[in-house]
Parts: sequence; structure tokens; C-alpha cells
Amino acid sequence: MMKILSYIYWLGFAVVLYCFSVQSYTLWTEYHIILPIVRIELSHAVEGRCLFAQLSATPVGSHTMLDEVLYNTRVDCFFIICYVILLMRLTYGRMQKEPSLYLNMLLRINIVLAVIAGLLDYVENNLIFYNLAHALTDKSYLSPHWYALIKFILLVWILLVWLFSKSGVYPGKKRS
Repeated sequence: MMKILSYIYWLGFAVVLYCFSVQSYTLWTEYHIILPIVRIELSHAVEGRCLFAQLSATPVGSHTMLDEVLYNTRVDCFFIICYVILLMRLTYGRMQKEPSLYLNMLLRINIVLAVIAGLLDYVENNLIFYNLAHALTDKSYLSPHWYALIKFILLVWILLVWLFSKSGVYPGKKRS
């Protein structure tokens, strides 16, 4: 049963990446536009408001770039579930092979950090949804900058711990 769930998670992850790829490919080949989703995630209030105004004025077929951001953010909600579960499963698998007590402890912490990164991504998406809903109004822009920045830092940390664990360099005691 766990093997089937693993395949389902990987399939979901691949489907989301495919959706992102198709969107990026279509925007580039048909309109020579790159979706600035990372800029949106990391923008402060003034930059974000200007960026949303610019995107609302950029036509893409019968809609605007704001509609593309909305689609991307909706797909990202599913992506959050997939990547958090995969990070947790991959980290758990790495923990079972890690002989170093210290690295094993860091890998255990990575499981919690993956959940925190997913929660931060969820909050970030909700801020983007709010900003999309109020892009052409006088309501204040709520910046997702700090949530996104912390999320990216946590994801880089998780990756670094994995790489260090995979490297075979074992500081400290070995597990018995």
C-alpha cells in the first residue's frame, strides 16, 4: 500500500510540474512572456502593487497575466501537498540509512521544517489570492515576501542537509 501511495505522490508531483511547464512554454512561445511568479512571491508591497498593475495590463489571448498568475497559484496549492509529502518521505528514507546521530537528528528536524515550509507556502498563496482579488482596487497589498523568503531558506536548508548526509561524511557518533 505504501508503495502505491509513493507512486501517487510522485505522479501528482510530475503532473504539477507538467502543468507549470505547459504554462511556461505556452506563455513563452505564443507571447514571449515569462511568468514572474518568484518575483511576485518575493515582492514587497510597493513592488508587488506595481507588478500586479503591470500584469493586469498585459494581455494574454482573451485574458491578462493576472489570470495566468491565478492559474499558477491554484496549481501551486496542489504542488504544496505533493512536495511536502515527498520531502517528508524522502527524508524519512534517508534517516533510515544515516549512521551519524547528528545528521539523523538534522534529518528528523527536516521533516518538521518541510511541514513549516508547506504552511508558509500556503500562507503565501493565500496572500497572492488576496492580492489578485484586490489588484485593481485601493485595498492594501499584502506582501508575501517574508513568508516566501523563509520558505526558500528552509527548503535550501533541507537540501543542504540531504546533500551532506549523502556525501558520506559522518561527524560524531555512529548509530549502533
